[in-house]
Amino acid sequence: MTAPDVPAARTSPGRTVVFFGDSVTDCQHRNDPDGLGQGYVRILAEGPLEADRVVNSGISGNRVTDLQDRVEADVIAHEPDVVSVLIGINDTWRRFDRDDPTSTEAYEAGYRDVLQRVASTGADLVLMEPFVIPVTDEQATDWRDDLDPRIAVVHGLADEFGAIVVPTDAVLNATAAATSAATLASDGVHPTSAGHLAIAELWASVVGAADTRVDTGAADAGTADTGARKADGSAGDADYGTIGVDYRSFRQPEPEFEVAIAAQLGDARTVLNVGAGAGSYEPRDREVTAVEPSESMRNQRPAELVAAIDATAEDLPFDDNSFDAAMTTFSVHQWTDLDAGLTELRRVTRGPIVIMTCDPARLDRSWLTDYAPEVIATEARRYPSPARIASVLGDDTRIVPLPIPLNCVDGFSEAYYGRPEILLDPGARRANSAWSFIDPAIAEEYVDHLRRDLESGAWDERHAHLRSQSHFDGSLVLVVSDH
Repeated sequence: MTAPDVPAARTSPGRTVVFFGDSVTDCQHRNDPDGLGQGYVRILAEGPLEADRVVNSGISGNRVTDLQDRVEADVIAHEPDVVSVLIGINDTWRRFDRDDPTSTEAYEAGYRDVLQRVASTGADLVLMEPFVIPVTDEQATDWRDDLDPRIAVVHGLADEFGAIVVPTDAVLNATAAATSAATLASDGVHPTSAGHLAIAELWASVVGAADTRVDTGAADAGTADTGARKADGSAGDADYGTIGVDYRSFRQPEPEFEVAIAAQLGDARTVLNVGAGAGSYEPRDREVTAVEPSESMRNQRPAELVAAIDATAEDLPFDDNSFDAAMTTFSVHQWTDLDAGLTELRRVTRGPIVIMTCDPARLDRSWLTDYAPEVIATEARRYPSPARIASVLGDDTRIVPLPIPLNCVDGFSEAYYGRPEILLDPGARRANSAWSFIDPAIAEEYVDHLRRDLESGAWDERHAHLRSQSHFDGSLVLVVSDH
């Protein structure tokens, strides 16, 4: 196996990086003179992490309770700077081969205990999705039903602890769909050489692209370390002074979404719109106050809309209970402190809060995963889970799925589920901020792949039904707190 040809992960040279998990991480490392094993850990140690001290602390057969038992000796004792955790498939497997299940609740509690102890040391956290690449019907159905809630737990814990998520399950299954499951893991669980290489490439790509805790030191849980506001005032990780040019040509309010948002706002008269952008989804029949930190986006607001106030979600310049309702669309993943932003929204709002966002656990439903896996991985890393948002807003919070219409005029990536040719347009990709985090050369390879498959008919062989499918059940949701 050779080291992946990807940018070096953003860990400062000389740091101690510990990989903690089960057999996928172990890979016979205890019989290896240098202790790295023969899998993805070795590939990373000999490539992107070659300047770091890499420790393999995987043990075959481990479940989350085993990690609890040995986290002190096998992780914390190494005084790590970065800890990468991959655990969960044995918690699923033992249910079916030994009738010894681990409930999702027990899995979450045990995992949280491990992370609390590691986080207390100041180490940065990387959480890898547990995965199965089904090679049997049982794995495709029963195992998947058991594992998916655990993957959701990983995303929720990543939000809670400010960790990076490596979407191993999503990307490996997308890769398998284009090749075969057995190419990556002959038994659906234990990676082949190709599988380990794919995992290493993904880990290096995601961690290398992350502007979060790795490389910058510990941050508060749930806070993305995005640095100072950009030149045009953009407050998140994307610079809308650059990518926001001509944004409104591709991102118009979708009427079906407008109706759904209006229904959740109820009879509210005064509405606060945070991260208001160019004004999409602002109701014209209510008294709206708009907040938008990006000058580029404020300048694209139509003349009939109120001017937006230059402020951020985390520090709203309004008195308590100033508004009947509040809303934000495609914005929360840009906030530098999710908890602070949501707390501020609730502070200034008397009634419902309506948030339109994407569920990162559902992003892999899109065919784009087959063509631009790093774009999907980037989106999954940036979006907080709806459950995470709900945990801050309170028990009265509801999650409402939003099916995407075929001719959706709000051009986020999934809007083109049945119109793939549009994503060949650079402007369409520029209006989706995740593309701005991808190396331009890699992005061009993704586009070339899509173009070739469209020209050859390969895309239509797999997805032609989407061209006439009226709606797509993708990642889009409304998170609604009725208060």
